[in-house]
Amino acid sequence: MFSVNNFYDFLNSHYGWAETQVMLWKFQWDGSKNFYDLQACYDKTKFLSQRHYWNIHGSMILHDQEPFTSDSVNTYRNTLAQRKNQPFWLNFNRREILLSMPHQSCSWPIFCHSESNSQDIDFIRYLGMIDCYYFWHGLVSRDWFRHWRHHADFKLRSNWDQRFLLYARDFLGSREYRRTLIDHLRPFQQDVQYNWSGSDVVTGDYSAKISTLDMRAAVHIVAETVFDQNKIHLTEKVFKPMVMLQPFVLFAGAGSLQYLKNYGFRTFDSVWDEGYDSEIDHKVRMARAVSVIQTLQEKSSEEFSLIMKRCQSIVEHNRTHFYSQQFEDILLDELHKNIRGSILQQHHRTNEDPGGAFFHALDSIRHTQSTIPISLQHHARKTLKMFEQFKPVRYNQILDQYTWINSIR
Repeated sequence: MFSVNNFYDFLNSHYGWAETQVMLWKFQWDGSKNFYDLQACYDKTKFLSQRHYWNIHGSMILHDQEPFTSDSVNTYRNTLAQRKNQPFWLNFNRREILLSMPHQSCSWPIFCHSESNSQDIDFIRYLGMIDCYYFWHGLVSRDWFRHWRHHADFKLRSNWDQRFLLYARDFLGSREYRRTLIDHLRPFQQDVQYNWSGSDVVTGDYSAKISTLDMRAAVHIVAETVFDQNKIHLTEKVFKPMVMLQPFVLFAGAGSLQYLKNYGFRTFDSVWDEGYDSEIDHKVRMARAVSVIQTLQEKSSEEFSLIMKRCQSIVEHNRTHFYSQQFEDILLDELHKNIRGSILQQHHRTNEDPGGAFFHALDSIRHTQSTIPISLQHHARKTLKMFEQFKPVRYNQILDQYTWINSIR
C-alpha cells in the first residue's frame, strides 16, 4: 500500500531533478499554504550552491495538501516584504509576485493541486502556470487508515447509541460555514455525537484518526474543509465513514458526490435525496443537506433501521473499494499521466517562450513600476550568466525576446 511518509520522495524519484531536470518544491510544514515555506525536494546545501543553474530549468510546486486561494499570494507578498525587509514586494500585483518568486525557475512552473471545478485554479491558469491535478488525499488516506482494515470492531451494526456523528474542529477560513451547520443541527443535538460542550481536546490531526467510539453512531455527517467555495476539494474526512461502514451526508462543494462516483464509489441516492449535491447556491445546498438529516432524525426506530439496511450494500462496496488495489491503481495512473503531461507541456512552452515566467514577470514589473528592483536585477544577471554558459541558444533567444535586458545584464 502507498506510504504517505514517502510520497514526495516517490514523486522526486520519478519526476525530480535527477530524472527530468525539473525542481520539485514542497511546503516545509504539512498543511502550510504560505509560499514562503516552500523548499526544494533536494539536498539544501547543494541547492544553494547551484541555485541559479536550477533557475534555468523547470519547476513544479506541490500545492496538493490544502486548497489554493489567491489570498495565499497576498500572505506570501507580506511575508517577503517583512522577513526580507524588501518593501518593494508590496507594490507588485499577484501575477508579478508568483512569477518572480526568488526560488522560481524561468520556465513556466507546474502547479500541482488536488481540487476540481475550481475558480482559483482558473486563476493559476490565467497567470500562465501549468496546472496538474491528482487526488492527494485519496492516496494518503489509504495509508492513514490502513491499520483499520482488519479491525474486529468495524462491522455492520443494527443498534446505535446515536443516529449521527459529526466531526468539526476548526471554524477558520474556508471552514467558517461549520458554525452555520452546527446551528442547524442544534435543535436535535441529542441525536448527534459531537463535542457540543467544547470540553474535549481535539487536535489538528483528529480528522486523520479513527476512534472505536465513533462506531456508536449510525450516519456520518461529513463537514469537509471546503463547502462554500466554487471548487471540489475532498480530504480524508470523506473516507472515514467508508472505513467505518457508515453511510454519510456530505457537506462539500457542489458536485462532490458525483466526483466520488467517478472514482468508483457509491453514494446514497437510492436511499435518500442527494439532490443537494448539484445545488450551486451554497445556502440552498446546506439547507437541502440538513433537510436529509432532519428527515432521518424524525424517523421511528423501525423506519430508521430499515433505512440503514438499505445502505448495507453501499457501505460494504465503498469500504472494499477504498482498500482495493483497483482504487490505488486509478489514483496512481491518474497521477503519472497528469504529471508526465504537465512536464511535456512545460517543455513545449519553453520552446515557444524562452524567457518564461521569470522574465515575463520582470517585463511586467518594468512596465508597471518603471524600474526593476536591484535585488531582482541581480538575480536576473546571475540567471542570464547560467543561460549564456549552459544554454547559449536560449540565452540569445531571451535577449531577442526582451531587448531591454541588455540594460541590466
